[in-house]
Amino acid sequence: MVFLIQSSKMSFMRSGLMDSYSMKEEDLDEIRDCIEEREPEMRFWMALYGKDIDLAGIEGLLRIKLDNNRIDVPDDLPEDPDGPVFYEEIAWLLDLVEKNEKELIGLGVDLSDSQIWMIYYYDKQCNMEFDAGLMERMGKLGLKLCVSCQEILGVMR
Repeated sequence: MVFLIQSSKMSFMRSGLMDSYSMKEEDLDEIRDCIEEREPEMRFWMALYGKDIDLAGIEGLLRIKLDNNRIDVPDDLPEDPDGPVFYEEIAWLLDLVEKNEKELIGLGVDLSDSQIWMIYYYDKQCNMEFDAGLMERMGKLGLKLCVSCQEILGVMR
């Protein structure tokens, strides 16, 4: 994986594919703030792939606005302080896909090519643990989990 910083945009390029992911300007502002405060920051989304994907049909089905082929996890998900870390964000994406799996496939989505992305901006140390039940659900759907850890010290300075 290649990580690029271009002026005020961050792009993620998957090797072997011509797809790119870019963060929204408001995401970048939050990340700049966390750099100054030296607090970890996370972003989650799902990238949908397949041949002849009907993006307008997917937006209608899911009643959400896509960012190109990307489903962004809402910032206002309720959190369980006693629950597993990263659970709510990944569960929200899996719930969305599981409830609409057949319809998404009918709209051209190839779940085995699609990905759940987690971008983690950290300071000093990066540790993660993922809920086994979520990983099992992801595996049954054929989804990939892509994790990119970026140290916030000096990023985008």
